[in-house]
Order: sequence, then C-alpha cells, then structure tokens
Amino acid sequence: MAELSERIQTGDWKAEKHVPVIECPDAVRANDFFEVSVSLGKAVAHPNTTEHHIRWMALFFQPDGEKAPYQVAHVEFGAHGESTKGANQGPVYTNHATFDVGTKSPTDTSADFDTAHLTNIFESGPYLHDGRAATLEETWTRHNSEDKHGLSSDWTKQQLNDLIEYLKSL
Repeated sequence: MAELSERIQTGDWKAEKHVPVIECPDAVRANDFFEVSVSLGKAVAHPNTTEHHIRWMALFFQPDGEKAPYQVAHVEFGAHGESTKGANQGPVYTNHATFDVGTKSPTDTSADFDTAHLTNIFESGPYLHDGRAATLEETWTRHNSEDKHGLSSDWTKQQLNDLIEYLKSL
C-alpha cells in the first residue's frame, strides 16, 4: 500500500487550477492578528461543476523547530449541489455571491461574505464567518443589530423559534 506522502500532489498555482493559493504576510509580530486568504482558481479558472468539486480545504501552520503542524482552518464546501441524477444535475443551495450581512469584525478587511448554504445548518455551529454566534438564535438576537441578515429586530420569540425549527428541517 502506498504511503500517504506518496499520494499528495503538488503544483504551481499559476498553471494548475486545483492548487490552492495561500496569501498572507511574510512576517508578523507575535500576538498580532493578520489575514490569511486561501483560494482556488486565481490564475487558472476553476470550474464550478460536480466533477471539479472541491469538498474541503484545510490550512495548517508548522512553527520552526516544532515536530507537528497546527490546524488553523478547515472549510467545508457542502452546498455544491451533488445529485444522484448525475453530474451537474442537483440543486444548489447557495448562489456563490458575497454580501454585507452586518457581521464585519475589527479584524476583517471586508464586510462582504459568501452566502451560507442552509442544508444541515443545525450541524455546522458555531455560526457566522468567525464563529462568534454559538447558536442559531444568537445569529439574530446578538449579531444582527442592523437587520442585514433578516429584519429580526421586531420578531417575537415564537417567530424566531419557528425560523430555527424550519432551518433545522433543511
């Protein structure tokens, strides 16, 4: 059986659409926040089709002199629309667009974020792009002061509970 290290492929992101591009500062000061961006298709467009679906990306950091790396991010792309009907036939539960939903934090460089898919959302907490909402309820009760991700400021507790139960059913 082949070793895992023999199965890992490498390539130049400027010539290969499946190689992630990791952009970050060359150096940072200890304890300072900084942005890391990971993307696909920067130089060579990555098709958004079933046969080219990237299910997940993980980002690791290994400090100099340390034996093991630290996982700093893991992103799932589960709203691709896979279907038993065949490639590119399934429903897509996101429009792959970005919007300002009022959740920008001081460490974010942009207020626009990818539209979240709703399928199995109850299994994917914590919520919001940075995980600051521990529950679905907090998404609206603590982190929606500008009503940008739902006009929730005048909802009753029952209306909020109804929405959450609906989301759990997806």
